[in-house]
Amino acid sequence: MTANVGTYFADTITKSQSGSGGYSESKYTKGVRQGITENVAVAAADNDGDTYTVGVMPSSAVLQRGSSELSCTAITGGTDYDLGIYEIDESADGWVGAEVDGDLFTDGDDLSSAADGIDPYQSIAAGDMGKPLWELLGLSADPKKSYLVVLTGNTVGTAAGNVYLELGYTV
Repeated sequence: MTANVGTYFADTITKSQSGSGGYSESKYTKGVRQGITENVAVAAADNDGDTYTVGVMPSSAVLQRGSSELSCTAITGGTDYDLGIYEIDESADGWVGAEVDGDLFTDGDDLSSAADGIDPYQSIAAGDMGKPLWELLGLSADPKKSYLVVLTGNTVGTAAGNVYLELGYTV
């Protein structure tokens, strides 16, 4: 499985606080906006607890809710899926190492019915959006490393289906 990672620039300009209605250079920030796009195939023979590697995200990533979505075909009985962060272990199958926060992004999503436009970052409180991933993980400093984004089928279901993910972030 290969995740597609795109890179494009995002500019944020906010109006000056001086009241002049112009734009302030000090309020101009530029970052690199990136994303993970992946279509995960869930097989009817998959087992509860199986993990599906979605992509790699840097610890400095700032999540972008508006450019992200989760969509799926109906996965009969697939009533509990989580999306979270794992360590990268190059010696492990699929590189999935130790769980850091297995349901950081979504917790207990019911994918038994076809759906479009689900917020894949729904477990992140509005007040925490804008924080880098390392802060969301409760770390005191940026470890300057990458993590795996992993979908876990806690109750995987009995039918094959697909889960499509677009995860936007800025670094």
